[in-house]
Amino acid sequence: SILSLNSIDTVIFTLNNFDILSAFDVGWASSINGSVAFFSTEKDRIGRWGSQTFGFEIKAGNVDENQTANLVITSSDTAAASYENMIQVLILNDGTPPVISNVVPANNSFVKQGTASQEFSLAAEDPETGVADVYGVFGQCGDLSNSLSFEKNGTSYRTTADLSSYSDSTVLCYTYHAQSNGGETASVTGQLTVDGVSPEVVLLHPGSGALMNNNSLFSFVATDNLAPLLDCKIQIDGDEKDSVVANSGETTEISVENIPEGEHEWKVSCTDPAGNEGVSETRNFTLDKTPPFINVTSPASGTVNKAGMPVTVEVTDNYGVAEIWYEFLGETYHDLDSRFSINTEDAVDGPNLIVIHALDNVGNEAVLECTLIVDREAPSISMIMPVENGTFDVHVPFILTATDNYAPLIECSVIVDGENAASFMAENGNLTEQVVLINTGTRSVIVRCQDDAENSAQTPAIAIEVVDLTGPDIVMDDIENVLRGETANFRANITDFSGVDTASAILILPDSSTEAVSLSKNGDIYSGQYPTTINSQLGTYTLSITANDTAGSESTAVASFAVINSYIITLEVTSPK
Repeated sequence: SILSLNSIDTVIFTLNNFDILSAFDVGWASSINGSVAFFSTEKDRIGRWGSQTFGFEIKAGNVDENQTANLVITSSDTAAASYENMIQVLILNDGTPPVISNVVPANNSFVKQGTASQEFSLAAEDPETGVADVYGVFGQCGDLSNSLSFEKNGTSYRTTADLSSYSDSTVLCYTYHAQSNGGETASVTGQLTVDGVSPEVVLLHPGSGALMNNNSLFSFVATDNLAPLLDCKIQIDGDEKDSVVANSGETTEISVENIPEGEHEWKVSCTDPAGNEGVSETRNFTLDKTPPFINVTSPASGTVNKAGMPVTVEVTDNYGVAEIWYEFLGETYHDLDSRFSINTEDAVDGPNLIVIHALDNVGNEAVLECTLIVDREAPSISMIMPVENGTFDVHVPFILTATDNYAPLIECSVIVDGENAASFMAENGNLTEQVVLINTGTRSVIVRCQDDAENSAQTPAIAIEVVDLTGPDIVMDDIENVLRGETANFRANITDFSGVDTASAILILPDSSTEAVSLSKNGDIYSGQYPTTINSQLGTYTLSITANDTAGSESTAVASFAVINSYIITLEVTSPK
């Protein structure tokens, strides 16, 4: 910016220590003479408070240290008045060369034989004075006779070259140079090898038709004439399942972890760094990841059993069982069929551990632990009632405590004169009461209890006197509710050891009045009927049956039913119009 009272028509730039290379076209006449640039105009003068932009390209000479140069700006106006301004410019001492990166091809890399358009490229930057020039050469090592002319894109420099004339195993060298505007040059060299031979891939394991297990490995050898490392992929049924970097000429293994169980085909393809691919033969195999299934069919593990209870075992596998063995009481037993029994005669009382092993045809192992609890100890019985030589009604109460080392419930029986009179379950360790109907007279009674392992114990036989002190047993059927106007039917089973002498029935009506009801007898079955009318009382009726035995004892039983109204409901259904 230059201020003047008159219009400015001439501007001179003097740059000591610089060469002015070119000036920008700003519509003024311009000329350059070494370090001086002249600008003048007759029509586009700079008026008061006006402005004009000037530009030019300059170059400073090399310096050994940072220096400051003066830029003198001289302007003249139409009144021939001159004005001078000065700007200081710092000239940097650039003692470092450009930085080269992202070199392609990488040093010691490979290129596929027949490549007609190989990329040669780099990135070059100089943070101080900028990059002035980038150039390169390539060829067989010792004869770098091919020039590389790069195209610039920002800080990147790229070109291509035809390498199709070079044969397999030819080693090519290249050199890149990058020069800064400060005169410093950086260089990088490298080499690449032409590779025209594909790797050879030989499968080792498994062989065709082999069975494999969950721990099996695929193995192969991939060999290349030049590359030490190869990228290899295993294909299962045509799909890539896994990849690995293989050392040329060495055995390489791949796990079956990513392979599903079943029948498959497999092959391996390997690619060298130049992109040449080699593919192996194709083989088939069967992968079995499932171990055998061991099933203890009886008894269930952890259950209580009697001594000598055989443990029966069945072993199955989807591709066949190869070997079965088990460990029991410190011994190991081999050479077993897929279905076998374990003799437990020598098992100790209490828990016994049986460990069963099975191998299938590919080596998958299954192990099952089975606990057999052996119980040789019989329950104990503490009898409270009845007592020796006691006199009891025909409904004899048996009160006892049965205790066992394992069974929560113990099966007990009452034996009267050598015959089983009743069976019941006693809760282990708790007082149990059971009423047993026993015929009159002098009787010999025993209580026998058995646990889950079929160990049994019994009380000593005792003599008791049984007399009939109670009336007949009356068991009445449920009486269904009846509609008013229908008949209610009654039925009762009346028994007594002394014999039933009489039986009668009374019906108590809802208003508490009573009516006698006749009973007919057919063996121990007594039955009767009560017809209702449309005028019969609604509500609850109670039937009371009283029976006497031949010893003069009496008992009564009751049952209730309801007499209810009946209704006829007529529905008339019409369809909408």
